[in-house]
Amino acid sequence: MRACLAILKDSFREAAASRVLWIAMIAIVVVLLAISPLGLSSAASTQLRPFEMVDAEEFLKTLDKDRSSSETPSAHIWSLLNDEQQKKLEERFKALKGTEGDSGRPRGGNNSLVDNLNRLLSDPKFYRVENWASVELDEGLKTPDAADEDKDVLASRNLKRLARAYPRAIDIDEETSLSLSYGTVTLFGPLRVPPTQSTMLINSSIIFILSVFLGFFGIFASLLVTSTIIPRTFEPGEISLLLSKPVRRSVLFVVKFLGGCMFTFLYASLLVVGVWLLLWARFGMWRPELLLCIPLYVFLFSIYFSVSALAGAIWRNATVSLSIVVVFWIVVQTIGAIHGFMDNGYMRSQQISEITIAGDEVFIVDGSRNFSRWNAELSDWEPIFEYQSGNSFDQSMRRLFSFGMRTRVAATPDGTKIVSLQPEASRFTGAAPATLVTGLKENGYKREIESATPGPVFGAYITKNSDILLPGSRGVYRFVGIAEKDKKTAVFLKGIFGGLIPQSASSQAFQTLTDKNMKAIRMEASVAFNSADESLAIWDNGELSTLIRSDDGMYLPGPSRSLEPKQAAVIASGGNVILCALADGNVLALDRTTLETVAEGKIPAGEKPKLVEFAAEGSLAAVMTHGGHVVLFDSGTSTFLPWKPRENGSISAVGFSLDGQLILANGRRSLFFYSPNADSPSKAITGKSSWPYYAYDYVALPLYSVLPKPSELDNVLRYLVTGEKSTVIPGEQQSAINPGAPEDLNQPRVTFNLWRSFWSNLAFVVFMMCGGCMYLARKDF
Repeated sequence: MRACLAILKDSFREAAASRVLWIAMIAIVVVLLAISPLGLSSAASTQLRPFEMVDAEEFLKTLDKDRSSSETPSAHIWSLLNDEQQKKLEERFKALKGTEGDSGRPRGGNNSLVDNLNRLLSDPKFYRVENWASVELDEGLKTPDAADEDKDVLASRNLKRLARAYPRAIDIDEETSLSLSYGTVTLFGPLRVPPTQSTMLINSSIIFILSVFLGFFGIFASLLVTSTIIPRTFEPGEISLLLSKPVRRSVLFVVKFLGGCMFTFLYASLLVVGVWLLLWARFGMWRPELLLCIPLYVFLFSIYFSVSALAGAIWRNATVSLSIVVVFWIVVQTIGAIHGFMDNGYMRSQQISEITIAGDEVFIVDGSRNFSRWNAELSDWEPIFEYQSGNSFDQSMRRLFSFGMRTRVAATPDGTKIVSLQPEASRFTGAAPATLVTGLKENGYKREIESATPGPVFGAYITKNSDILLPGSRGVYRFVGIAEKDKKTAVFLKGIFGGLIPQSASSQAFQTLTDKNMKAIRMEASVAFNSADESLAIWDNGELSTLIRSDDGMYLPGPSRSLEPKQAAVIASGGNVILCALADGNVLALDRTTLETVAEGKIPAGEKPKLVEFAAEGSLAAVMTHGGHVVLFDSGTSTFLPWKPRENGSISAVGFSLDGQLILANGRRSLFFYSPNADSPSKAITGKSSWPYYAYDYVALPLYSVLPKPSELDNVLRYLVTGEKSTVIPGEQQSAINPGAPEDLNQPRVTFNLWRSFWSNLAFVVFMMCGGCMYLARKDF
């Protein structure tokens, strides 16, 4: 033992004597000192954030309509714009009216509109009493501004006036904003991220700093320094001296390996402890879990160093060791990329994501938004409702436009008619009206285009009397039909432009069932329809409201409730219960008439809810997570059930049969029907597998399982920092389109298995070390 400690001590001295170590540590200290004055300061909002423009089209329509009226806010705002800004807005007005050119796409998006408004807020001429006379303002806002008013105070007051003038288009629920400061100097601000998302912003910064300085440069620098340790150890003169001590060659190899990890330990400890102390000192955040990042990155380094150590023992050449590590990195990254492409690409596109039962028909929607029905004669899924263009590019593009909208099938009770929504491109950015499509059983459920919706909508529902209802961001609509001539014209126009140019809604196809002054709803909101009384529940960033359908068919405001902290949620309504699965993992069961909490539960720790479904009679509900787990709620006893099906952890969709059985999709093309608390399904529908499934199951997955997965340790870092076991799939982030917007739980996420990553990587390190020990034990020096 004493000999081993002596060798380990020598390794520590060797690392401490390295110039690279000292250069790296000095660089870390410099970086920590440089970022230590950084901070976030809070002040009254002086700028409109893009996500607070909840309905840009409504704003533009109001601006266009009222700009000619001399005593309106729109007229005054229009007069403050320069010629270039007015010209761009004219193009957008034409697009809204459907008179734009062939492209149908005006220049500029919502961000440019917000930027133009923000430039006006600090203008002393922005507020004129006569123009705001018809707007309900607080007494403090009615008073004209002083000539020498501070610009920030002036902009803050004008922002509130702007929001009051356009209540259906602008929603400012946080009247403070953040700025990035450096000591006493403001570097950037106000930021477009609201104060409630400051923790998310800090977490993202931590992940970036640790990933770059430890995960990339740190590992590379450590390998560069330690690549000579093993080859030098087994040089003829060195090995003879070391073996003169009472220590085995295998033990010597392991001790030298641990000594090589000392470099990364010192490097990681300085950076992580420095970040940890800065968070505590500058932001008041006590995050002791961050210290676990030290052993995490030592473990990550050990994966690559085990390859370097074995190569160094065999070839006794540092250059060869580094070259082999580079080849190893390329191989594991390539295999990981192939697995990720198949798992998050093809496999996800084919798995069942929505289930609908109507009569004796079973309908599904897969990850590519293709529709199918179960054909008992073929014992397989039969495609229906196919896009008439047959353009795969058309379909893939529509996936980018389905903000806040689940692509699912709504059907009449007997299954003779189905309806759904076809996502369309936005005229600008963000959400857009969809196209209502229908299909009849007698026509083989052939897709029939009806009409574009009056505005962005959350879904389509069929009532017991066959009404088609569409709750949207600006109101609730009922489809009343469209003339066959208008329908054919719309189909012809869509065909000319490849299906990507949105058609205009028919003014006679929809009846609005809500008050015209209804407040706009964000498209990140969740909307639930109760088939029993046709009421609606809406969760919008912590605000739960209801709409009750009256005897004349109109929707009137019902009870509402605010819940803190403000966050995203997915909800469902059934019987007398509204079930809300919150982003933080809590599940609330609320009485539908009073919105009082009747029960509370939780989904598995670290997961995000994906959807909530109620059985038709409202007796049972299921919450499904992005990780494929399900939590059941019995509304009769107001309790969450401990029962877990055997597919738990791989579920991709949930639904209920007409007799109240729970239906689960197993992440593939199969459905299983369960009675509550049953150990095994009472019925199964198994679709046929195509050859890519076999390639994944017998080639990609085994290779990925056998090889180490060092890149998955980045997910462990994310979990330690955020506490979440999933992340939005790259390329799907809507935050890039609408920064600062509330979280959208509809976005596809990839869930990672923390323990699988740990054990597979640990097994690889042990395997490589055993290989090195066996080689050295048999080697004749």
